[in-house]
Order: sequence, then C-alpha cells, then structure tokens
Amino acid sequence: MKILTIFFNVYNISTARIFICFVLMFCVLSKENYAQFNPDREKVIENLNHVKINTPDTIAALYYYNAAYYSESNADKIKYYTKALNYASKNRLDIIGYGNFLIAQAYWYSNESQTALNHALTALKIFMQRQDTIKIVNVYTLAAQCYINLNKRDSVFYYFSLAEQIYLDVQDTVGLATVYRGAGLAAQKMSFLDIAEEYYEKAFYLDSVASIDMDMGLDYYYLGYLKLKVDNQLAIESFRRSVDILLKDDLSPYYRSYLNFSYGGLARAYLQIAEKNADDRYADTSNLYNQRIGDFFLHKGDLVNHVLARMQDADYLCYKKKYREALNLMLSLKKYLGSDEKAKFVEVYNELLMNIYNKLGDYKNAFEYQKKFYEHRIEYINDSTVAALINFQSDHALAMEKDRQKREQQAALSEKKFLKTVAISLGAFLTVTSILVFYVLKMLKIKKKANNTLMLKNRILAIQKDEIESQKSEIESQKSEIETQKDIITSQWEEVENVNKKLLNSISYAQRIQRAAISSPEDVTELFKENFVYYRPRDIVSGDFYRALKCGRYSVMITADCTGHGIPGAFLSMLGISSLKEFMVTEHDAENPGTVLDRMRNFIKTTLASSATKTIDDGMDMTICCFDFEKMELIYAIANQTAYIIRKGEAIKLKGDTMPVGRYVREKEHFQTLKISLKHGDMVYMYSDGIQDQLGGDLSMGFGKKFLGKNLVSLLTEAYSLEPKQQKQLVHQRIMEWRSGRSQVDDITMIGIRV
Repeated sequence: MKILTIFFNVYNISTARIFICFVLMFCVLSKENYAQFNPDREKVIENLNHVKINTPDTIAALYYYNAAYYSESNADKIKYYTKALNYASKNRLDIIGYGNFLIAQAYWYSNESQTALNHALTALKIFMQRQDTIKIVNVYTLAAQCYINLNKRDSVFYYFSLAEQIYLDVQDTVGLATVYRGAGLAAQKMSFLDIAEEYYEKAFYLDSVASIDMDMGLDYYYLGYLKLKVDNQLAIESFRRSVDILLKDDLSPYYRSYLNFSYGGLARAYLQIAEKNADDRYADTSNLYNQRIGDFFLHKGDLVNHVLARMQDADYLCYKKKYREALNLMLSLKKYLGSDEKAKFVEVYNELLMNIYNKLGDYKNAFEYQKKFYEHRIEYINDSTVAALINFQSDHALAMEKDRQKREQQAALSEKKFLKTVAISLGAFLTVTSILVFYVLKMLKIKKKANNTLMLKNRILAIQKDEIESQKSEIESQKSEIETQKDIITSQWEEVENVNKKLLNSISYAQRIQRAAISSPEDVTELFKENFVYYRPRDIVSGDFYRALKCGRYSVMITADCTGHGIPGAFLSMLGISSLKEFMVTEHDAENPGTVLDRMRNFIKTTLASSATKTIDDGMDMTICCFDFEKMELIYAIANQTAYIIRKGEAIKLKGDTMPVGRYVREKEHFQTLKISLKHGDMVYMYSDGIQDQLGGDLSMGFGKKFLGKNLVSLLTEAYSLEPKQQKQLVHQRIMEWRSGRSQVDDITMIGIRV
C-alpha cells in the first residue's frame, strides 16, 4: 500500500516582514504613547491591566496587538487579536484592516482555513480602499493558500496570478518564491506533476539567489514530496538536504513543522523501497524516521498531519503483516477526520483502509472504502479548475517576459563591475584549489582504510543474507494467495477507471461539437461591431446557447436557456440550434420573431412526445432580438427570459411572455412580436438566469444566497458607459467576488450589444 503523504501549504511572510509591519502599525501613536510599550513580555501582558473594559480605545487595541505579537501560543494570539479588534475604534480602518490580516494568519496556522479566509477578505477590502499595495499582495497570497486547503482550485490560481504580478513589479524575490511554491503545490494536488516541478524549481532558484537558507529547506521538501511518485532515491536526497538545513536548535514552530514533514517523507520513501525489495532493513529505517515525528502535530493542534503521520505507522504495521493492529490504529484515528469528507487526506485514509480490509479478507468493507476513494477522486478536479490553471500559466508567461526585459537592462549596467569581481575571485580560487588538492590526497588514504573495514562488514552481511533467503521461500508461498485476492479488487478497480475515462472522453468530445454549433466571436463581431459575449458553462457542456444570424436587412441575436444543464441541457440546446436553422432564415422570419417562437414550441412539443400517454415537459427560455439599423428599430420576442436596454444610465426592461418554449400549464396561443425604437449609444443586454441565480455573499452565511436580478440590473447600469470588453471583465469580477470561492450553480450566458 502506498500513501501519498500530504503536508499542507507554505507561509507567505517572513518573520522580518511581520516585525516591520508591526512597527509600521505603531507609527499611528504619538511619541509619548509609543514609549509605553516595552518588548519585555511580562510587562507587555501587565499593560493589559490598564485597559478600560468594554470601551473602544485605540491605545487599548494596540496593547492587545502587542500582547498577541509576544505570545508563543497560537491560541493566545487569536484571543488577543480578537480583543484588539473589539477595542479598535470603528474609524481606525488602518488598525482594523491589519488586525484582520494578523488574525487570519493565526487561524491559518491552526488549519482553520475557512475562518482565516473570512478575516483575510475583510482585510483585503480595507487595504484596497487605502491602496496599500504591500498589504494587498500579502492578503492575495494568504487567500490563495487558504483556498488550497479548501479545495477551491480556480480561486487559488486567480489570487496567485494577482500576487505574482505585484511581486514582479516591485522585484520582491521572496514573495515570488512563495507564490511559486503555492502554485506548485496546487498543480501537484491536481496531478499536473510537470507543471508542479517547474514552479518548485523556480521557487528554489529565487531562494538560492536571495540566500534564504530556511526557505531553501522548504523547497527541498517540496521537490522531495514530488519525487516520491517517480524515484525514491531522488526523493531521499531532497528530503535529507531539507533536514540538514532545517535541523537547528532555535527553529521556529513553522520551520519545525517542515522538519517533521521531511522526516515523514524519508519514512515514506524508505518504506516504498522496502516494499519493492522485500528488505526489512529499509522498513526499520522508515519506522525510525517516523518515530522522530512522535506526537508533535497533535500537541501543535494540527490534527490533519497527526493523522497522516499515524497512518504511516499503520503502513509499517501492514508491511510487517500485522493487519489487525493496523486496522485498530486506523479506526482510532477516525475521530480526528472532521466533517469534511472531501478533504484530500480523507481520500488517503479511505485508500489505506480499503487495502487493510483486503488483506484481512473482508472484501465487503474493502469494496465500500474503494467506492468512497473513487467518489472523492472523480470530484477532485473539474473543468473550471483546469481552466484556472491554464489562465494562471498564460498570465505567468506574459509577466515573466516583461520581467526578463527589465533584468536584461540591469545586467548590461552591472557587467563591468562583474568582470572586475571575476578577476579578483580567480586569484582566490587558485589559492583555495591548491589547499583542496592537499586535503583530497589525505582523504584518499583515510578512504582506503575505511574500505578495508567495509569489506569486513560486507562478509557479516552476506551471512545475514543467507538467513533471509531461507525465510523468503515461506513468504513467497503466502504471497501467491494474497495475489489471487488482490486480482479481484484490481479488476473491479480497473473497470471503474475505464468507465470514468470513457465518460470523460465522450463529454469532452461533446463539448467540441457544441462549441462548433454556437456562433463564434468573429460571427458576432461581424454583425455587431461593439459587443461582448459572456458564456461560462457550469459543467463541461452547457444547457445555454446563443446564435448570431443575418436575415435580409436584419441582424439577429438569439439567447436560450434549456431545461437543466450539463449533458441533458446540452442535448436540448443542440435540438434548439438545429430548429433555428429552419425557422429563422428569411427577412420575413426576422420581422415576426413571435411566430418563430410559436413554430419552435410546436416542434419541441412534437419531438419530445414519447408516446400517446406520456410526454416530456422540458423546453427552453429564449429571447430573439432583430436589429434594423437602417430604421433604428428593434423587433423582438421573449419567452420567459429578461432583456434590458440601458439608455443614458436609465434601465428600460423589454416586455415579453412569461411562458417558455415548450409545454406550460398557462400556455397562450401565440407569442408576442414587439417593437421598440433604438438610439445611438444604447446598450442592449440579453441574458439567461444563470448570473442572478449564483449563490454567494458573506462566507459566514455558509450555503449563501442568490445574486438576484435587481443587483444585476444595478451592475449593468453602473457598467453601461464602459467599453463592452471592460463591461464583461467587470461582470465576471463581481460574480467571482460574490461567489467567494463557491462552486458555480448554473450555466451563465450574457450578450451585450452597443447600438
């Protein structure tokens, strides 16, 4: 059994930067007040006795900030930061903003990522009002790391791309290294290993240039973590380098966590070698490294990594064939899993239990945990996540090209100084080389003596090997029985994998067909010079579609929202697109869009009637707008959708029918054909209900509430004067902020046309 050992994110601000920010915050005090603060921790805590209870006071708030800064316990930090926020005056946004950021960091250290994100986003709003670039980029990085823990991958790359651009602009290599480590971790969790390795190596390069040893220790850990799936020897080499750097007496709790992560990585790598070669020596070495971790994470309150470390103990027991002991250990860890069954480490837990039950011959429980394992893996990566990673890579490539040009200019200026330094260094190099040659010759003599000792040890090992070989035959006989049982589970496993692969391939091909059927951006721009199309399916394929047509002198734009989304909605959308090619062709059709909707309704009702006694009530909502730019008129028909004209900042709602194109309980005989005059500069908006139904708002609300149509109309009125492309960007930004990392709940289609 192989566990993918998961240890979570990197912290984005160095200790030096925290101290600088803390000092800057104290600049709001007068010189007399500043003198009251003392770095002696006991005196800092004693100052709290002077605070007036339940009285908003800036000085009191800063006393509590000072106490939090000098507290060693993360729980104390959270307690004092919370009190500081309660005491801060409402008009002191500088103190409130930075306080929310500091408490967000403290909650993130405690693996309470959702609470940390709530405070981080509150701080971000204040920092953006104050245009404080340094603090904004710190929040971007912290928010991205919170989203990694929350499995919101599209939001991870969105915030990382914002942070990367700012760090490049200010030439902050430490910040850039943090961004690349985080992006690498997110890509690795999505199984894009080549991309992850690229970002880890960039982080290592920046840290080595800046000579930040401790962060280089983190980089070696992440590279080792990546190599575990490829080459155990390379992984061991990286983990050992990480340990060599991080093994210091005065290590902070943050870096000490990564020291224990590296011990865990060494334990994992040696156990994999032991399993591959059936060699107990490697397994015992693995166990020694895992024992060094002990209950470090439990005492720290990090239950996730405590469970992972103990699961590695269970893996060792499985290697020793102590399956019952391994099962008891795993069941005792269940209380630490929490309520989030989609967390990545729960997938690892399910996989290990599946294998243990298999070894014990309990195939019923083994199959149950196998289903849980695959249910999580299928849901782990979605289409929007992959799109977010692609967008981040393209933004990264553009930003790096700008940075390269800037660095070439700086390199030309420093070339003369470099040549002088090389001349001086060459003389020193020759001197050092002579000394090294002397010591190498001396070391060769010592090595010869060591080789003789090694030969003696090898003879002893050969005797031990003979004893092991005698036991190997007995193990082989037991192995054949285990392999038979393993084949049963493996065949079931492969069957599920094949079904999932075929399904995903089919849906991806269906997406290509659907994208080819709807109008391309070039088709829309050919008819409407100033426009934007905001088309964002919830799943890979969509139940929404739009079409741009030329019918005589009329330029026609159609939007539709079919019943459902995903595959069922996509089938209906293809039916609607094909019918439009027959019903919306001539200039006469464009002059009578209500009649076109009547014909489509009859066609859909007839097509979806499965028998004389059973019918399908599915259909679609649709808007048909026919623009006559010669007469400056709009002839239109609306079936249960919403469309607006924004004219000089005033919203004009287009009337229409509230019944859909399909069967309906209050069905009228005909759809209306309506007409309205147009004026130059008007913006015509047509959209499905996908935007107004998106769930979001304050993260403390949990599930969230809908965006609602009134908020959308207000947003369009605000964006009316912008260029269409800028309007699209603003709508997308507002919807992403509203969702706050939540999943998209419906297909989104919006068309904006400038007259």
